[in-house]
Amino acid sequence: PPKSIMKDSIELAFKHYGVESAMDFVGHAICLYTDDSYKQKAPAIEVITKMQLYNRSLNRFGSSPYLYPLYGLGELSQSFARLSAVYGGTYMLNKPIDKIVVENGKVVGVMSEGKVARCGKVICDPSYAPDRVQKCGQIIIPHNQVNRCNDIYISCVSHLHHVCPEKFYLVLVATTVETSNPHQE
Repeated sequence: PPKSIMKDSIELAFKHYGVESAMDFVGHAICLYTDDSYKQKAPAIEVITKMQLYNRSLNRFGSSPYLYPLYGLGELSQSFARLSAVYGGTYMLNKPIDKIVVENGKVVGVMSEGKVARCGKVICDPSYAPDRVQKCGQIIIPHNQVNRCNDIYISCVSHLHHVCPEKFYLVLVATTVETSNPHQE
């Protein structure tokens, strides 16, 4: 059994508690280690600290521990609130949304407590419009599942992110070059 989280490896702790099968997910998807060296080299406290950071970050700016865009998802609503005040817009705080009002296929307002606030656009958390949401995320392929030394990260963006023309997608695949011939990899 592990005696000291300051000295012992996290691998020892995972083995002691019989959860070795979770080690790749925790190490690569939660702690974002790019290879397996953390299993033996990193003291358990380092891995535990990264796990705690992920956990504390989970609900800080919404339902994701990662910040997107630059200042996190919470920054979108804060920016809108500031601009709304400057330009005479309406910002509804702590109001339940009964439904998003759509006429002829176009959003025209939001109904809350039986009253409709008319608008040309609705900016909201995806949970308010689940039928219009397509889930997405980053794919992390742990290196040992594809016989590599480093993880592979894959993400996809589109014209909605203003990075390519409509009907096109930009797929980003990132990893560490492991040989002297990266094109062959």
